[in-house]
Amino acid sequence: MSSKISYIIGLDDAPFDRSHRGDVAVIGTIFNGARLEGVLRGKVRRDGANATGNLAEMILESRFAPSLQAVLLQGVTLAGFNVVDLPALSERVRLPVVAVCRRKPDLESIRRALLDSGPGGERKWRLIERLVPARKHREVYLHHINLEWQDATALVDRFAINSYLPEPYAQRTSLPAHWPTARVATGPEARANILDGGRIMKYTFLVVATLGLNACKPASTTTNADCSPIWDITADGTDETIAWVDHAANPRFAIYHAGTPGEELDDLVCDKETKLVWTRDANPRGIDRPWSDAISYTRQPNVGNPLGARFGARMGWRLPTISEIQTLVDPSKCSPTGDLPLTDGVNPALPTGHPFLNVQATEDDGSTSITRKYWTATTSEVDDTEAMSFELTPQYCILAFAEDKTESYFIWPVRGGN
Repeated sequence: MSSKISYIIGLDDAPFDRSHRGDVAVIGTIFNGARLEGVLRGKVRRDGANATGNLAEMILESRFAPSLQAVLLQGVTLAGFNVVDLPALSERVRLPVVAVCRRKPDLESIRRALLDSGPGGERKWRLIERLVPARKHREVYLHHINLEWQDATALVDRFAINSYLPEPYAQRTSLPAHWPTARVATGPEARANILDGGRIMKYTFLVVATLGLNACKPASTTTNADCSPIWDITADGTDETIAWVDHAANPRFAIYHAGTPGEELDDLVCDKETKLVWTRDANPRGIDRPWSDAISYTRQPNVGNPLGARFGARMGWRLPTISEIQTLVDPSKCSPTGDLPLTDGVNPALPTGHPFLNVQATEDDGSTSITRKYWTATTSEVDDTEAMSFELTPQYCILAFAEDKTESYFIWPVRGGN
């Protein structure tokens, strides 16, 4: 059975202060294989008795419920001693339930704590006492309800991508504790776990809009003088400074026509919001390359490398960081609900009227999907053999992944900035 289980929800409580009383947030991450499909947010009472009912309601009221095949919990308690009745939860949602414990439960300590906790403690202890004792699997201990042991262990192994804990828990720890109040988050919200606490997780997805991180502002109406201070370009053989020209379709951007007339792919684009200079051709290399080749391509001097000679006779090009590529994304161009076309290779999640050409965007017409990714200069802080890639998509704005540096992705050079 486990080989067929690929669509699951992982549930755990959000961090809370020991002095906190009242409700504690519960985060549910929905995974389809290794892909994060969405995030649910619920709540349970600190040391209360409503975990089972609230979790069941959280699952059953979500749009993911018809697709879910299993529920994973981290332990059998949430928000202190709010005990989850695992068999009752499994019965209510009609799904197998697996509770994963980091350490072997100290049942005697748990019993004493519950019995000393006041009214309801004895009932909570009975919920735990009647469970079959947790069994060890590798570095964790498992309770499994309505799932055979071999299927439960195979399920945990399948989703333990980066550590001995299933990935839904790893992703939950990188979600902000102050998650927005909406009960269901999909698309941009589901992927807003952006470098939280300085961590970059494998399969971390990011979209810039939700938390307001460098989300695009309305088109700038300032003049092209915004770009002149950062890069005055002198015409060959003269002392004349070539001016940047506002891009008529969106004056947030200014253009320097570096090539021959009609060769717009050789142009430079200055973003007045960030003072970053981008190649107008979003795929100047023409092919996807491993990360080390992408770094070399942008950093090499003019000799043997077309970048400097082609784009304004300037050196100093580099790969963008994750934060820098975020600044180009327009949240209004994204549609996690699917009411906008998913196929848009010309204007994918970038501001309306942007000047960029040859943008390599992911396309999905509902039956066929073509994934295209770019490299960034950001190396994973978890594994230095990985770097962050990004994928532009009208459905989710921008997705970022920690990828092995030997993978081949596209190159979009940038230069300058504040």
